[in-house]
Amino acid sequence: MDKPAIYNAILGTPWLHEMKAVISTFHQCVKFPIPSGIFTLRGDQRMTRSCFLRERKLRTASSCMITEPVSDDETDESNAIRRTRSIGKGTPSPPGNPT
Repeated sequence: MDKPAIYNAILGTPWLHEMKAVISTFHQCVKFPIPSGIFTLRGDQRMTRSCFLRERKLRTASSCMITEPVSDDETDESNAIRRTRSIGKGTPSPPGNPT
C-alpha cells in the first residue's frame, strides 16, 4: 500500500523512527519505549472519524466566498448587496438574480 498514513502527518516519520514507535492502525494505537516500560498512545475512533470527515470535506470543497467589508458612508441599499469574490469553481450569482 503506497498511501501516506495519517499518523505520519500528525506525528511525523522522523519522530516515529526516533522514538522506535510501533504503529497499529487496526488497534488505533502507537507504542514506544519509555524509561519505565512501554507507553501506549491510544486513538479515539469517533474523534478519528470526525477529523477524517472534516479533512475530506475541506479537500473536496469546490469554492469559497469572501465578502468584502462595506464602508460606513455607503447607503443602506448598497449595504444589502456586498461585493464578493469567488475562489475555486463556479461564480456566485448576485442577490436577487437566480441562475
